[in-house]
Amino acid sequence: MDRHNWLRVIDHSNYHCRSIQRLWINRRFVRYIRIIGTNNTSNKTFNFLKVMYNTDKLHLVEIKNGLVAPKYNVALPSMDLAVNKRQPDCLQVQLAQPYVLSSMRLLLNDGESRTSGYIVHVSVNDEDWDMIVDKSNKSARSWQLLNFDPRMIVYIRVTAVRTSKKDEFLRCVNLEAPAQVDSNGTPKQSWSILRLLGRS
Repeated sequence: MDRHNWLRVIDHSNYHCRSIQRLWINRRFVRYIRIIGTNNTSNKTFNFLKVMYNTDKLHLVEIKNGLVAPKYNVALPSMDLAVNKRQPDCLQVQLAQPYVLSSMRLLLNDGESRTSGYIVHVSVNDEDWDMIVDKSNKSARSWQLLNFDPRMIVYIRVTAVRTSKKDEFLRCVNLEAPAQVDSNGTPKQSWSILRLLGRS
């Protein structure tokens, strides 16, 4: 409030962030906002264009120590998702900022009889990866609902381990993070879904 006593409300210094940052804090009186760049992968400068204030979706997130657990799908182009890797046996995407997630939903081999075994890894820095799902020995197809312990996620990597046709590969058609259905498959919201990969 006075430019002398500052309270740190968000710390993303250990995470890869890009494009528009949608940052949430608990309600408080604020007069001044200070943003400090801590590192940059491409150069030594830190720039931002503008800061805007909005509370429209405050009811759609949970805020935990400055970290956001969204209820809506953040794996969308409109949420500044980037596809980092698109190969026959691997799909890797980067969210615009770190989110606390505990579920995802994938659409595999849409409309086809082919089945696939796959694994899912996540990371916050594109260096240290944790496997959160291992369905390498399964015969999976269509929608896959994945639930796991809450964790910070920036990168998501889906890797094919095997397919029912030797000359074919995994096609991850849609991705939701977090999943927009409950454990019974009932939609939570009518959010649009990202079409990551079409049929090749």
